Amino acid sequence: MTLYRQIVIVIILLSMLMFAGTVVVNVHNARDYLAAQLESHAQDTATSLGLSLSPQMANNDTSTMISMVDAIFDRGYYEEVTLRRIDGESIWSRHMDVKVDSVPAWLIRWVKLDAPEAKAIIMSGWNQAGEVYVKSHPGFAYQTLWQTITNMLWWFSALTAALIILAGMAVRVLLNPLVRLEAQAIAVSERRFDEIDEIPRTRELRHVIRAMNFMTGKVKQMFEEQSDSAERMRYLAFQDGLTGLQNRRYFDAALNSSLNDRDEDHEGALLLMNIHDLQGINQRLGFDAADEILKMAALILEECTGTMDGTVVARLAGGDFAMMLENISQVETSQLANVLCLEMMRLHTTGMLDTDKVCHVGFAMYHSGMTYSEILSRSDNALQLARTQGVNSWAVYAAPEETESSLPGRREWQDIVREAIESENIVLHAQPVVSADNRDSLLHREILLRLPGPNEVLWTAGMFLPVVTQMGLARELDKVVIKKVLAEMVKSSVDTQLAINISEGSLHHLDFIAWLNAALDNAGRPKQSIVFEISETVVARELKRVQPLADVVRQHGYGFAVDHFGRGMTTFGYLQSLRPDYVKIEGIYMTDIATNKDDQFFVDSLCKVAHSLDITVIAESVETEEQMMVLKELGIDGMQGFGIGRPEAL
Repeated sequence: MTLYRQIVIVIILLSMLMFAGTVVVNVHNARDYLAAQLESHAQDTATSLGLSLSPQMANNDTSTMISMVDAIFDRGYYEEVTLRRIDGESIWSRHMDVKVDSVPAWLIRWVKLDAPEAKAIIMSGWNQAGEVYVKSHPGFAYQTLWQTITNMLWWFSALTAALIILAGMAVRVLLNPLVRLEAQAIAVSERRFDEIDEIPRTRELRHVIRAMNFMTGKVKQMFEEQSDSAERMRYLAFQDGLTGLQNRRYFDAALNSSLNDRDEDHEGALLLMNIHDLQGINQRLGFDAADEILKMAALILEECTGTMDGTVVARLAGGDFAMMLENISQVETSQLANVLCLEMMRLHTTGMLDTDKVCHVGFAMYHSGMTYSEILSRSDNALQLARTQGVNSWAVYAAPEETESSLPGRREWQDIVREAIESENIVLHAQPVVSADNRDSLLHREILLRLPGPNEVLWTAGMFLPVVTQMGLARELDKVVIKKVLAEMVKSSVDTQLAINISEGSLHHLDFIAWLNAALDNAGRPKQSIVFEISETVVARELKRVQPLADVVRQHGYGFAVDHFGRGMTTFGYLQSLRPDYVKIEGIYMTDIATNKDDQFFVDSLCKVAHSLDITVIAESVETEEQMMVLKELGIDGMQGFGIGRPEAL
C-alpha cells in the first residue's frame, strides 16, 4: 500500500473519530437544551391554558373548553393534553404517539428524550375547579437533533475530502525526495552512481538523502577502485611501461591466437621496426632523450595504424617494435612500410635525433596454419635485409620455394564480393556458445560468414572481409546478413538466440540505424531472439555511434553485446554506460589461461567487474578441457571455441 493511501485512510479514520465525538457532545448538549425548552414550553402552555379556561370552567361551558384544548393541541407539538375537574373527573383529553417520519428510528432509540410534564389549576372565582395537564411532544427535538447530525455529516465529509486533496498534494511535494531516493537506490543496484543534488528542507529527509549520497559515493569509489585495480594489473602485465604500447608478451599471445584460430582463417602481415643504433643514442644524447625518442616512435606507429582494425602494435625490447596487421595485402603493407619510414624521419627533422639514420623496417606475410617461429623468422630476415639496403629502408620477405596462391587476387576478390552482396549469395554458419556450468545448455549461436567458392569451397570471412571494408560495402553486407538471419528465424521452429556481428563501416552511415529499426519492426519474431555484437576496438573508437545502435535494438527487445573484449587496452569504464548483455573475452587470453597467472587475474577481475554490472562474461577460443576447468573456477559464464563446438551451417 502506498504512503498516500495510508495517509488517506488515517485522515478518514481521524475524521470519523472526530465526527463521532462531535456528534456525541453536540447531541448531549442539544438534548439538555431541548429538554429545558420542552419543559418551559409545557409549563407555559399549561399556565396559559389554565388561565384561559377559568371563565368557561366557572360557567361550566364544556364545549368551549374542549374547543380551546383542541386548538392548543393542534397548533403545537404535544404528546398529551388533558382537562380534568378538581375531583379527578376527565373532561377532555388529546394524545399523540411519539413518531417522527423524517427521523430514523435508531436515533429515537439511541437518544432518549423524556417529554416534560406540566400542570396548572383552573380557578372558578376563589375556588379550584379543575386541572389542566400538558406533556410536550419530543418530535421537534428529534428533528432538530437529526438536522444537526446531518449538517455535521456533510460538513465533515466536505472537510475530509478537502483534507484528502490537500494531503495528496502535500504528500507528493514532501515525498518527492523519497521518489528520487528510490530512483537513486535502483540506480546503485544497477551500478549507476547518481547523487541527489536537490537536498530537501525537511530535517529527517535531508539526513536520509545525505546519508544515501554518502553511501552512493562510497560504493562508486569501491567500484572504481576495483575497476582501476584490474586495469592497472592488465597494464602491468600486457603493456610497455615507457611507450604505452602492448608489450612482448601481449604481442606473442595475439600473434599465436591469430595463427592458431581454427574458427576463422586469418591472413596478414608481421612488421618489425628497429630504431637505428639505440645504444649509440643513449651514449650521445642520454637515456632521457632516448626514452623520448622511443615514445615519439610509438606515437608515429599508432598514428600510421590507428584506423586499421585487427592491428596490434607492440614494443618488443629496446628499440625493437612489432606490428601485427590482420587482413591486409602485401601491396598495402608495402605502402604502410614506406609511409612509416618517411614518418619516422620526423625524429630527425624535429631535432629529437641528431642523425638522419632513423630506422629499418621488415615484414613478412602470414596466414593461418603457420607457426609463430616461422613467421617471426621470416620477418626478422626481412629486417636484416632492410639493414643491408641502408638506413630508413624497408624490405619484404620473399619465399621463392612457395607456389603461387590459389586464392583469388585483389581485383578478383572485388568482383566476387560485389556479386555475392548484390545476389545475397552469402552462406551462414553458426558456432555454439554454451554455459560454463552446464555445457548442454546453449546460450546462443554466433553467426559466421562464408562465401561459396569453386569446387564447393567455402571462403571464410577473414579472406574477404578486408576487401569488403576497402570497397566500402560493409553496410550492404551487414544488411544482407541481418535480412537472411531474420528470414531464417521466421522459418525456424527453434527459438535459440543468434549473435550477429555489426561492422564499424555500418556505424558510419546514419541511415543504417534507421534501416535496422524498420527491419526489426517488421521482423515478427519473439523478443530476445537476436544479439547484435560489436568489437571492443570499434566500441572504444565509436562509442557515440554505438550507443544509438544499442538503444534501437533494445527498444525492440533484442540483445546487445561486446565482442573481442581485451583486444584493445581500453578501460572498463564504458561498460557502466553501455551495459552490454555480455562481453566475449578475446582469445589471446585463453592460450595460456591454464598456467599464466596474469591471464587468470585479468579474466577473474573482468568477471567481478562485469558481474557487478549484471553483465555475462563469455570466453572465446576455448579448446581444451583444462582451459574449461580453469575458466569455470574464474567465474566465466559461457564458453565458445573448437573445444565446445565447430561452426555448422545455419
